[in-house]
Order: sequence, then C-alpha cells, then structure tokens
Amino acid sequence: MEYSAWHSVIQDGNGAVVPMAKITVRNTSTGALAKLYSARDGSAPKANPFNADENGQVFFFVAGGSYTIKAEFGSQERTWPFVPVGTAAEYDIDSLAQYLNSGVVYFQNGTALTAYVPLSYPAAAVVLADPDALKNGYYTNSGTGWIFGRALQDTISRLFITGGAVNTPTVTVGQGVNPSTPLVFYVDVTVPNTASVTLNVVGLGQGVVLNVAGNPLAAGEWLGRVMLTRETDGRYRIMNDPASALSAAQSATASDSARAASVTAKTLSETARDQSVVAKTQSEDAKTASETARDQSVTAKNQSDAARDQSVTAKNQSVSASESSGRSAVAAAASENNAAAYAGAASSHASSANTSKNQAATSATTSTNEADRAKTEADRAAAAAGGLISAVQFVPQTLTVAQQTQARNNIGVQPVNSASVGAAIATPTPTETIADGDRLSGLDPTGTGLKLFRFSAVKTWIQSWLTKAMVGLGNVANKSEAQMVESGAIADALEGKLPSNAQAADSARLGNKTAVQWQTEVDALKNQFFGNGQVWQSVSRPANTVFQNTTGRTIFITVNISSGYGTFQMSPDNVNWSTASEIGGGSMWVMGMPIPNGYYYKTTTGGSYRELR
Repeated sequence: MEYSAWHSVIQDGNGAVVPMAKITVRNTSTGALAKLYSARDGSAPKANPFNADENGQVFFFVAGGSYTIKAEFGSQERTWPFVPVGTAAEYDIDSLAQYLNSGVVYFQNGTALTAYVPLSYPAAAVVLADPDALKNGYYTNSGTGWIFGRALQDTISRLFITGGAVNTPTVTVGQGVNPSTPLVFYVDVTVPNTASVTLNVVGLGQGVVLNVAGNPLAAGEWLGRVMLTRETDGRYRIMNDPASALSAAQSATASDSARAASVTAKTLSETARDQSVVAKTQSEDAKTASETARDQSVTAKNQSDAARDQSVTAKNQSVSASESSGRSAVAAAASENNAAAYAGAASSHASSANTSKNQAATSATTSTNEADRAKTEADRAAAAAGGLISAVQFVPQTLTVAQQTQARNNIGVQPVNSASVGAAIATPTPTETIADGDRLSGLDPTGTGLKLFRFSAVKTWIQSWLTKAMVGLGNVANKSEAQMVESGAIADALEGKLPSNAQAADSARLGNKTAVQWQTEVDALKNQFFGNGQVWQSVSRPANTVFQNTTGRTIFITVNISSGYGTFQMSPDNVNWSTASEIGGGSMWVMGMPIPNGYYYKTTTGGSYRELR
C-alpha cells in the first residue's frame, strides 16, 4: 500500500523558522495518535510525536484522512486542525474518472445499462433487477456495445402448477427467476399421478419425469413435495422418494404402537403376577386354617369317643348293679356313685371339647346324652334295689343321617352372641361375599362392626383355594382308618370337591382372562419384537433375484455393496415394487431395512447380505 506524504516548515508568529519543534499528529475524528512512516510504502515507521529538523522542516507519510497537527517550541505552540491528507491530489480529473470506472458497474435494469457509456474499455457491468428476468446477469463491453455474458445463477427454484393434466402438468418458476439457471427445482403435488408423468416447464419445454431409480414414474409416485433436477437430455429426475418417506412414517407409527402395546402387556403381566402372589398367600392362609380346623375336629372326636367309652362302662356297671339287686342297698348306692363319677368324667371331656373353640359342640352334646343315659341306668338300678313298683325304662338314642351331617358341618363353628363377644355384635350381619372372605378378618368393610361368616361360604372359599397337593388328600395313606376313623369314602368325597393343581393355577383371572391365558398372549407378543428368537445370518442373495420373507415375523436385513450403481427394492405382492434405497458411482455403501412377513425383496446389483431372522 502507498501512503500519502505531508511536509511543511514550522515558523513562529513573526515568520521566523523554528528549528527542532516538537510535532504531534492526531486523527481528527478519533483524537488518537496517527501511525506515521518515513517511507511511502510503510516499510519504515516514524515516531509520533517527533522533532522537526534544524531547518524547521517536517516530513512524514500517513494513510489518507483528516488530521490535527500541533507544533510546540518553548512556551509557544501552533495547531493546524482538519488537515486533509490523501493520494487523490496526485491525479487529474480525467485520470481519476478513468480509475473510478475501471471496475464493475451495477445497474438496476437494462435501460440504465444501455444509457451508460464507459470512459475506458474493456468494461463490465451487472443488471440486478430488470422486470424481464432474462435481462438480469453479467455484461461486457469492448467498445462495440454491451454484450450479455451469463445470467445471475439461481441454485434452486420453486415450481408452481399452473395448468395441464394430472400426468402432464404445466409449471412456471418463481417471479424474477430465469428458468434456465436453477440447478434444482421443487414442486408441491396434491393429486397423485395415474401413469408416467411428462412435465412442461414454461421457458424450458417438456421432459419425462424419472424416479430415483431412473425409471418413468409408476402410479402414485408423483405426490407430496417432489424435488427434481433437469438432466442434460431434457428429462427431469426426482431426487427424493415420497413413497419411501410415507412408508418410513408409517413404520415409525407402527413401531410406536408396538412399543405402547408392549408397555401395556408388561403392566398387565406384572399386575397378574402380583395378584397371583396375593392369591398364593391367601391360599396358604386358608390351608393353615383348614389344617387347624382338622386337628381340632380330630381332638374333639377323640374326646367324644372317650366319653362314649366311659358311658358304656357306666352302663355295664349299672347292669351289674341290677343283676345284684338282691344285695344290699349300699352296693346300689356305690354303683350310683360310680355312675355319677363317670358322668362327671364325660361332662369334663365335653367341657374340654367346648374349650377347643366350641368346634365340637354337637359331639359334646352327644357325649352328655350318653352320660344322661348312664345316669338313668343307675337310677333304674337304684329303683330296683329299693323295691320300686316300676323300673325306669331306657331307650337308646340313634342320630339320623341329617343329624350326623349337621354335626359334621357344625365342627369349627363358634356361637356368636352378646354374652360371648359383646353387645356390639349381638346381631352381626351374615356375609357371603368373597371381598370380606379373602381377609377372613371378620371386619365389616366400614370398620364399625364384625361380620358373621357362614360355614357354607367359608367351605366354598377354602375349596376354591386348596388343591389336593396342599392337604395331601391324594395320598392313600391319609384315607386309612388309623388316620381317619370315618370311612375312607369321606376322603374320596372331599377329594372330588377340591380343584386339581392345574385348575387352581388357572383360577386367578384379570380382565376375564386367566393368568395362563395372559401368559400365552404376552409370549405371542414378545415373539414379534426384533431379536427375540432371532439371530444374524450371512446369506447368499444374487442380484435381480426375488426373495420372500416367509418366517412368519418381520426380519431385518443389511446389504453391503462395494461398487457400481444399484437399488434395493421391496414389494408386498411381487407386482408393485418400491425402491427403498439407491446408490451410484464407485463408493461403498451399506443399507439396512426391515422386511415385513410375506414381503418380497431384491437388489439390482450384487452384494453381501446379513439377515436378522
């Protein structure tokens, strides 16, 4: 860069030269010290401030601008404000005009360009915004007039459908755009084509539209926002694949639905599992209660049998007393005392049975009756010994089948009345609902009272919870007389009323489906996810050969093509094919794609396949 020179001689007010004056140069607009040089090309910087020479002369180079120059000598100083410095003074007006016009001149329209005459040649100009887009661009002039060079380059332009038919649309470019300049076009299509498409671009002419594979469009491919280029042969080629974009969107939607279904199934499965755990706990509680009731029943029965045996002994003793009635009354009295003692023993056993939560009430009553009969026998013997006219007649009591059944059903039932559990529950409300029965707590749902559980309902609940394996009724040894005094037929009857293990495992239900049914559905849904039961396999797939996915599930494939031009296509029916991917040139490419069950697929060039199936 060349800098401008400034020089002067410093004088005082009387015109006398002042040697060695101190000189300071500042930029007028900023007040900052200016950067000074001793050489025109700026190769030798100069100090600022500096001193004039012994002859009072000042000389320096500086960039063009307005400066304030101050000279100080002794107690005096002089200041020159707004001193213009620049190289413009080095040129005359013609040379300056020629210099200014040596670059490119810009015009808003072609009319202004035509009216302009350059001062020198060659010259260049640019027209920016003429109403006629064909006039916008670059021009040159070598002295014979302005000659159009090339248009302003538009990289991409939108096309507007202004006429034509579905398969032969007519389109125009945006306002102010030369249709021959854009490299890429895009157009929004709302009505799909029914056959191949011929596009008529106003200003360019007609051309057949090709898809990404280089083939004429099939029905439905001309739809949505289509981007295309103009080929050198006048045809147009689509850069994107609207059909593939739609398929990808549908696949994403299907994936979201499958994921939501998976989450729902997982939640249902976990709920069913939790309910199964609760049911198992309830079943174990019921099993414990059943075993306790069984043990209490056996204990009460043993006590009843002991009372019966004692009653028989008393009866035999009373008979003995009757046969020896000729003996003394003292012997009869002793017999009476013995009978009373046995009756007391029977009453004691009955009381013990009642203590076992009153579950042997009926059996205790039976033993009391036996004791009463024994006492009657003693009275009869006493009467015979005392010379009574008529002896007491004894008629043995035999329980009916209905009474025996009722006695069995009553085992384990406690009487509920105000004397035993308080006036607050003197008249509890019976319940048959499983909601309270599950807890077996006896609490009213409101928490203000108690519930009375009928034994028939409790028996039904226990029957639905217990299995043969839990109580061991499937073991023949449990039917022996040693472990169950009653006939083994009772065990057979109980066994027939209990559910099997498989039935109990299938009894828990959720949404009107059992846990087994839910597990089946969850397993079926699991098998639809990628990777469940699938492995990667390297397979041979020759080019231009159609293959079909017959695995019953969606598979995932990858294709590695190392060179050449090729496409990957798939079809739901082996008739309507869609190009999923395309490559051209010699670069390596890898494509991955899910293939739904039943779909067909192929490539137009060879490559290595791997499939997750």
